[in-house]
Amino acid sequence: MVQLTALIVEDNDFDRKRVIRLARRVQIPLAWIEARSVHEAREALARQRFDLIVMDYLLGDGTGLELAHEITNGSFGDPMPTILLTGYGTELLSLQARVAGCAGYLAKRDLDPVHFRKIVTTALGQETMPDTTIEPQADPMPQGELSRTQSQDAATLLISTEGHLALLTRAIAARDMDKSRDMLITVVSQLADIWNIFETDTEMQE
Repeated sequence: MVQLTALIVEDNDFDRKRVIRLARRVQIPLAWIEARSVHEAREALARQRFDLIVMDYLLGDGTGLELAHEITNGSFGDPMPTILLTGYGTELLSLQARVAGCAGYLAKRDLDPVHFRKIVTTALGQETMPDTTIEPQADPMPQGELSRTQSQDAATLLISTEGHLALLTRAIAARDMDKSRDMLITVVSQLADIWNIFETDTEMQE
């Protein structure tokens, strides 16, 4: 089986791990390189080519759309397939992703195995993917219980969300609308991520 190389650009540790785990679960043979910012992504792209790039929309030093435009316009050689990942999905953002040359668009709330595999195989080209089935998860957790990893992920996100809520409060008090909007988007995205932890647990128990 040929192993492909993928770059994931995501500043949220939980979401990075989640995408990688999901790719392994649906048996997509990808070797992952991780970047936490646009700057780190540009450094990685300058060093090598990738078969696939999955990047978050909102990053600390820019956006995934900016990076997608650079990749599509040949800043790093021949264009590479990209997928835009976002904590919230809108028709406008979906259109912007297509205009930027993204081969796929994923809202984090839609990261179920079947949908994820469909988007990735479309981006890569079906002929590059092995014909495998999704294996059921063995030994599910008892009803109503989270695994240790899930509990740690939720706790980490809650701590991060608390910090961003404080920043949001200060931005609102200072009447800084741009920063208030950015912080609000971040908080909503992180709350959605926390919810997804419990949703994923529920799906695995069904």
